[in-house]
Order: sequence, then C-alpha cells, then structure tokens
Amino acid sequence: MPEIIDLYDNTRRFVCSVERGSEIPDDLNKISVHVWFINNKQEFLLQQRVATAKKFPNMWGQTGGGAQTGESSWDTCVRESVEELGLKPDIKKSVWVGTFKRPKDFVDVWLVHTDANIDDLKLQQTEVQNVKWATLAEIQHMQNTKEFIPSIIPSFNMVLNYQKMMNAQPVNARDFLGKLVHVQMDRPQGSKHPKHGFTYEVNYGFIPNTVSGDGEELDAYILAVDAPLATFTGRCIAIIHRTNDNDDKLVVVPDGQNLTNEYIEQKTAFQEQWFKHTIVR
Repeated sequence: MPEIIDLYDNTRRFVCSVERGSEIPDDLNKISVHVWFINNKQEFLLQQRVATAKKFPNMWGQTGGGAQTGESSWDTCVRESVEELGLKPDIKKSVWVGTFKRPKDFVDVWLVHTDANIDDLKLQQTEVQNVKWATLAEIQHMQNTKEFIPSIIPSFNMVLNYQKMMNAQPVNARDFLGKLVHVQMDRPQGSKHPKHGFTYEVNYGFIPNTVSGDGEELDAYILAVDAPLATFTGRCIAIIHRTNDNDDKLVVVPDGQNLTNEYIEQKTAFQEQWFKHTIVR
C-alpha cells in the first residue's frame, strides 16, 4: 500500500495529500522532522547511514524523517525514533526548538533528553548501520572532516542556539584537543581591544555555538599564520588553562604543524601576561 504524505502551502496550511515520492509543486511543502537526542553528559546521539543509502552513505547525522498523512510533528518524532533506533521519546523530556524552511519542506527540530544505553537500541538495518554518543567538539571535528551530513548543520545549530539561550553547561575546552575546529575571528591580527586598547598580535576568535566558563563562546588563538583572518579551520594543539579566570583558550594552528610551549607563551603574552595559566597538551 503506497505511503501518503500531506502537502502545505508556504504559510503551512494544508492543501492536499499525495503518494510519497510524487513530484512536489514549487509552491507546496512536506513536513520533515529532525530529532536530536542528548544525554546528561551533553553528548548527542548520532547515527550512521548505511553504505547503500542513496544520499550521504556512511555519513553521520540525527534521527528523523518525513511526516505521514495525518501525523503531527510530535507523532513523526516518535515514529521515526522508534523505527530507526527502537527508542521512544518521552514528551516530558522533549522540546520543539524551532522550524527552518528548505525548498519543498518545513523541518521541525526536536531536542530529546535521554540517557539511553546504546547496547539497548534496535537499529533499523535498512537505514542505520551504527550509533554513538558524541561531544560538541567531536561533532565539529566531524563537520570539518566531512563525516557529518552537511544539510543538517542548520538543524544542529538551532539546537545549540536553544541550549545557549537556556544556559547550557559550558563545554570542556580539553574535548577539542587534537580536533579540527572552525574559528570565527572577532579580533583579527592588528586590531585593538575595544576596552583596554592593546593590539592583537595574532588572530583571536571564537568557536561558534559554544559556551565557555565565562558564559561567552569558547575563544581561540590562531598561531603560525601571519596575516589578518576572518575565519580559519585548523587543529587545536593546546589549551591555555587560566588558573585565576574561568575562561580557557584554544591554541589552533594549520593542520600538521606543532609549536613549543615557549613559542605559544611568547605569541600570546600580549594578553595572557595578565593571567595565571598553564598550557595543557
């Protein structure tokens, strides 16, 4: 029996029902659902698509799928989670964090809290070949190494922004050690501190969608690059752990390079001279 889905106009008013797989007119949309499971360690449950998948084979992403006719967004969240993982979300531990629009569908994003044991999950063999819990640092590394499905990044960012608004727990800077990270520069080399007036002798920025111990994004120094930057993707080789301030800093360099502690101290002294700190490898 063919599967039926409902179509909606751009204001999300129901228009008609069609068989799944039918061509969707440009002015109509289906409903899709992304489900992000998170545990008490602030790790996300990722699932790996099977090697035979038509889209993004062997890549990692979230749970979810398209709504069937008559289903609410929550109904789809539950059905897809049970089908793909054998895991039923608890409505009391779940929250709808928002919707974003793609061509021909609305995507509802759900965040579900659970401490489910991976060994207890029942994977849908036709779609899911593996699952794992992953930290934010690990997921950002997977984005940079092209292991993470790119089309779901807006969905994941919505979850991270929601957590930030809800006073999410700070990330652990040490989770980023050895990982590829993407840094957004707010203090490029040669710029001046807006309050204290000193000059940034190296590029200095932050890791988007993170929360550090000071309640702001996790900061990073970019070393071994002698030019102002807007963004940079490199590997975190060390942490500057401030012992008199709850605000650790990442040390990020071009992939494949390494620097001595003495060099790191020299290049970051323009700011770190005011703080007691140690370098963590």
